[in-house]
Formats: sequence, C-alpha cells, structure tokens
Amino acid sequence: MRYEQSGIADFHAELRDSGVSVDVADMMAKVGEAVSSRHTRMEQPRTGRTSTPTSIERFVEEEFAPRYRGDVQRG
Repeated sequence: MRYEQSGIADFHAELRDSGVSVDVADMMAKVGEAVSSRHTRMEQPRTGRTSTPTSIERFVEEEFAPRYRGDVQRG
C-alpha cells in the first residue's frame, strides 16, 4: 500500500466510480476544498494533548492492513 496524493476532481471522480451519489460526492469535495483553501479550519490547534503520536505508517501496518486482509476478528 502506498500513499498517493490526488486532486479534488480526482477524489470526486473516484467517489462516483465507487457508487457514491452525486450529491454526497459534491459535499465531500466541498469539504476538501474548504480545508485546502483554509476557509474551514479546526477550532482547536493540534498539540501533543490533542493528537495521536501514531504515524500513518504505523496505523496502516498495525490497524488498517490486518483489517483489510481480514486478519482481525471484529467484535
């Protein structure tokens, strides 16, 4: 698995290709645009107290990948 950055238009197209409705894909794309343009921002800044120290690599290896492969029992 690798990280790949894509633009809002590609994100919207991938949502649609995955079966997401036009309205929902539009709303999700607007959120991405608002965050990217800084029109929307978090009220609380990220700090050591409000953020996890877990890297994306560790999360993928320990949490996401096993579930994606079906290695983890869901309870």
